Amino acid sequence: MLVLLSFLAALPFMKNKGSTAVITLNGEVLYEIDLDSVQEPYTIEVHGECENTVYVEKGGIKVLSATCPDKVCVNRGILSSQDPSPIVCLPNRLVIELKNSGSQDADIYTG
Repeated sequence: MLVLLSFLAALPFMKNKGSTAVITLNGEVLYEIDLDSVQEPYTIEVHGECENTVYVEKGGIKVLSATCPDKVCVNRGILSSQDPSPIVCLPNRLVIELKNSGSQDADIYTG
């Protein structure tokens, strides 16, 4: 009973982690995407030192292609709540990471 009460007391402080993907280039937020609300898959072109094509689908996001030489960002695969480690393209200074859906820093991009 005590364990149940402890859980219920902590419930308001628990956040749904991982439904919003944040895409930054050179430290500037380009997009915040609610991955749970994506209806149809789409791509976003990101241009900087290199070019990245980002693929967005319901529940996940990945770098589909990149003009950088090593393709670490492409080989990273899908970023989702099951695998929340960020996607990074160092040559382009591109970072894609998940954040708590409760915080609002920029407009949510819906495609």
